[in-house]
Amino acid sequence: MKIVPSHITTKLLHETIQGNQNEVTKFLIDGYPRNLENLTSWINESKDFCDTSFILHLRCSEEEMIKRVLNRAE
Repeated sequence: MKIVPSHITTKLLHETIQGNQNEVTKFLIDGYPRNLENLTSWINESKDFCDTSFILHLRCSEEEMIKRVLNRAE
């Protein structure tokens, strides 16, 4: 499995946010950033685009992560 580069994911998120700004002013992005590279990309490419108030990182068991991934596939 190949992961999409961080700058592409950030660009897609920007496009989605811009496309919905008339309806929504706050966004919750679930599952991103996944790692330090994603975070660095988001910070560098979003500083002039939006105000990131905070990033919430939740820890869970491997069992819970597997359950979440399997639910995404449905």
